[in-house]
Amino acid sequence: PVFSRTLTFYVFATCLMTVGFFALAKPVLAVMTQPAFHSAYRVVGLSAAGLFLQGLFYILLPPMYFAREVQAQALIQGIAAAASLALNWWLIARWGVAGAAASFMLGFALFIPLTLAWNRCRRRRYLPIPIEWKRLGVVTGATVLLSALTMLPRSLTLARELGFAAAIVAVAVTCVWLMLEKRERRRLIELVLRRPAGEAA
Repeated sequence: PVFSRTLTFYVFATCLMTVGFFALAKPVLAVMTQPAFHSAYRVVGLSAAGLFLQGLFYILLPPMYFAREVQAQALIQGIAAAASLALNWWLIARWGVAGAAASFMLGFALFIPLTLAWNRCRRRRYLPIPIEWKRLGVVTGATVLLSALTMLPRSLTLARELGFAAAIVAVAVTCVWLMLEKRERRRLIELVLRRPAGEAA
């Protein structure tokens, strides 16, 4: 149960962060860099998504560690690395630096189905981790859709770009909020409203 909750809340939190990176990359780069670098916003979200997917892979590893079959991790990483090299060769030639970021993300994305498939094949020896497919599917699907929207070509003023980013993030927050159970919402509100340590009651 602990691993299951960890997986669910990790996905919820990192999906929000991923959408934030995708949505805010363009306005932040517009403020902090010269115009020649503004197009790099396409790289920011993809790179962040790759790192978050790597973290998700680590959360799926305990069953094989408990079964002392850590060699499976090397096998999965080897397959994903080979696929990532092929993706680099294909995508960089077409999209340049954005293709490199996309192949980086897709390489880590391969870790997830490969690890889930391996854990399923070895389920009789492995600690079962229940996965909340419905909730995770909704949040992940919304993340992919919202992130894709931020990658569409557009020419907005900085103010409108910030408004667009705020709307995208607000939709993501709403989606995660709706997927939380009532007790989880109450607990989250309690954590947010908790007074600093040492403050008088």
